[in-house]
Amino acid sequence: MTNYGTQCVLGPVISPAFSKDKGDFSNRMQCAGAQLANNAKTLLADTVVIGGALGGIACASKNKGVAKGLAKITHSVANFIKSRGGFGAASKLKRLPLSIKAGLPIMAVAMPLLGYITHKALYKMGQIDQKYSDKATLERHQKQII
Repeated sequence: MTNYGTQCVLGPVISPAFSKDKGDFSNRMQCAGAQLANNAKTLLADTVVIGGALGGIACASKNKGVAKGLAKITHSVANFIKSRGGFGAASKLKRLPLSIKAGLPIMAVAMPLLGYITHKALYKMGQIDQKYSDKATLERHQKQII
C-alpha cells in the first residue's frame, strides 16, 4: 500500500501513462511530463512556504523581543475568543509557552498559503488532464474523418 504523498505526487504522473482516453503514447507521455512539472512546482512552492515559516518561528524563538511581539498577537486572539464565549480556548492559549505563542501567528499566515498553493495545483492538474484528453479526442475524430 502506498502512502498519501506517493499517491498525490506520482499518481497524476503515472495515471496518464496507462489511460486509454489520452490517445497515443506520445500524447500520454506529454501529459505525464506536464503533470510531473506541475507537481515539482507545487513541491517547490510548499517547501519555500514551510521553510519560511519554520525559519520565522526559529528566529522568533531566539529573539525575545520578536517573540513577545508575536505573543501579543496571540493574546489579542485569545481575548477575542474570550469575548465570543470561548473561555476554555482563551485560557489555554494564554497558558502556552512563549515560543509556541510566537509561532501561532506565523502558522496562521502559512497555512492559508499552503491551501492556496494546493488549490492552484489541483486546478492546474485538471487543466492539464483536460488538455491532453481533448487533444486525444481531436486526433481520434480526425482519423475517423480521413
